[in-house]
Amino acid sequence: MSGDSAGAIRWLEVLTSLVPHDPGVLCKLGAIYHRLEEEAKSLGYYQDAHRVWPVNLDVISWLGAFHVRSEVYERALPYFELAAAIQPQDVKWALMTASCYRRIGAYPQAFKRYKSIVASHPGNIEALRYLVALCQELGRPQEVEKFANLLRRAERAEAAEATATSTAAAMQQQQMQHTQTGYGGPEPAITRQDDDEGISSLNSRLAQGRNRRSTGQPAAAAGGRPAANNDDWG
Repeated sequence: MSGDSAGAIRWLEVLTSLVPHDPGVLCKLGAIYHRLEEEAKSLGYYQDAHRVWPVNLDVISWLGAFHVRSEVYERALPYFELAAAIQPQDVKWALMTASCYRRIGAYPQAFKRYKSIVASHPGNIEALRYLVALCQELGRPQEVEKFANLLRRAERAEAAEATATSTAAAMQQQQMQHTQTGYGGPEPAITRQDDDEGISSLNSRLAQGRNRRSTGQPAAAAGGRPAANNDDWG
């Protein structure tokens, strides 16, 4: 045990002797012991916190997950049932409850729970997959086809949504690149060779202008047209 953890535990245990029913302190102790992998002590503090504050979803979730890790699903089940009652809009609690029923072999209860999930969340792929499997297990061939069709439809919708999201992200990235480069794509790089060729051409034109002035001939402008008498070449 590190010095920091030992010090924190010592002070929190002193605090629990003064305020024995503070769920926040009990949760902190449970979390520290969980980090130290002292599961028995961690479980004890989380159970105490649950008794004091039975609607705390973090504590309920930890206790349910603890029993799932221990593969004691019948003990996890009441915690997930409670969480589903507290937060019915979150489908994960109903899925965990159905999973516990399925793992302990209570297939009719699991089937009923998964059907309830699909009634409120028709596109839930996890629930539909287990309904197909449970219908096969329970000998319901007509319902196998029904839920298999719903599953295929949900999977197609999910794939279409993923494609649309990917396409939108690619278009947004392309627009950002165009904005950064001024709509015209990246500007062409000017090389040392380009500079040298430009300077050579300029020197050649200057020399031609001086030669023509010395012989009295007008300098030719670009494109073969006569240049003005007074040019800017000096």
